Amino acid sequence: MESRPWNILLVEDDEDDYILTRALLVETKGHLINLQWAPGYSEGIEALRNETHDAILVDYLLGSRNGLDLVREALVMGCTAPIIVLTGQGSYEVDIEAMQIGAVDYLVKGQINATLLERTIRYAIERQQAKEALRRAHAELEIRVLERTQDLVRANQELHAEITERKRVESQLRIQTTALEAAANGIFITDRKGGILWFNPAFSRMTGYQAEEVLFQNPRILKSGKHSKEFYRNLWKTILSGHVWQGETINRRKDGTLYFEEQTVTPVLDESGEITHFIAIKHDITERKQAEDIIRQNAARAEIMAEVSRSLVEAGPDYQAVLDVVTRTIANLIGGLCVIHLLSSDSAWLTPAAYFHPDTDAFKLLATIYSQEPFAADEGFPGQVISSGKPFLEAVLLKDRAAVLAGPELRQYADRFGIASVISVPLQLQTRLIGTLTVTRGDLERP
Repeated sequence: MESRPWNILLVEDDEDDYILTRALLVETKGHLINLQWAPGYSEGIEALRNETHDAILVDYLLGSRNGLDLVREALVMGCTAPIIVLTGQGSYEVDIEAMQIGAVDYLVKGQINATLLERTIRYAIERQQAKEALRRAHAELEIRVLERTQDLVRANQELHAEITERKRVESQLRIQTTALEAAANGIFITDRKGGILWFNPAFSRMTGYQAEEVLFQNPRILKSGKHSKEFYRNLWKTILSGHVWQGETINRRKDGTLYFEEQTVTPVLDESGEITHFIAIKHDITERKQAEDIIRQNAARAEIMAEVSRSLVEAGPDYQAVLDVVTRTIANLIGGLCVIHLLSSDSAWLTPAAYFHPDTDAFKLLATIYSQEPFAADEGFPGQVISSGKPFLEAVLLKDRAAVLAGPELRQYADRFGIASVISVPLQLQTRLIGTLTVTRGDLERP
């Protein structure tokens, strides 16, 4: 449970409905809630003017006034808290109008229970917080790009292309997020031991599994290998003690691809208080994570470009010194391996011209490897580039695949220090391919 309670404003002219709503909020287990009641339209406006709230619940009918008018007036006043409209009778037209003027959700009173009300409020607050965090991150990125402009004059065209791509991805992300919010979350129910008894169609769409493949199976079939045993022990300890577990997980679909999700697991108790079942609600947040990664990657690229530019100025015209500066600077920034290979005149062999790794043991092993004969130009990560003439990228590289792609050159290094991601790009002199630049990391936590 979070340390600060949510401050919720309820604008409701029916005291019985206020008491019922308050009782439902008391039943919720996910978060402490401070409920402020405004018994009429004018009292609601006054509370909005004088108090700060995390979310606002507004009755559709407020005596002679319309709750939607209050929503409009609240937005004109600059209210940023998410507003949820409540009504005694469901109406499609009212639902559409409420969404159009700025309400985030619409609930029919007779259909509300404690779980639905708490989840609706929580999702509304979390969406608002995510939008604000993305806005701040976007603003910080723009400031950082502006501050580094002088150091990135030569790279201006490339940086402009990256900013354009970032805006395109952000636009695509907004469209995808809208589509995801319109769809139901994945839900499944298990017995006490974890055997899946039921799941909804959204779960199938999310994971790729059908009924005959999932029923009576344990959810561990979705494990990605990205979480420790301690992570799962803590999850089971929480839910077996009767508490709700909430968190982010990385899971694997049937086709082997990974995805991120926000998951809530709630224990179901019988009359005696014993746990009989678990209900899991899964929300796919892969696109949001990708957007955050893009922001971090753009910031890291800007830092690398600036650092390389400064280091090249210090290196002067010495050819080998320039290569050493480039590999050392990039390797230090990413915390991994950076190596430049030059292609022989007959395009058959690759010779390491410069390399660096900030880890002493790793550097010593690389020195041993690169003191041997040149490597065939069609092997390893550089071989992927030489063969295609295009950059080669594996953002998430599993161990078995890394051992295959590393080739004879880096197989021993991959076994000992790991290669979790790699990018290898062609080096060209005018239009002629002269070599490759390869960067690998063993730690995916760094940008």
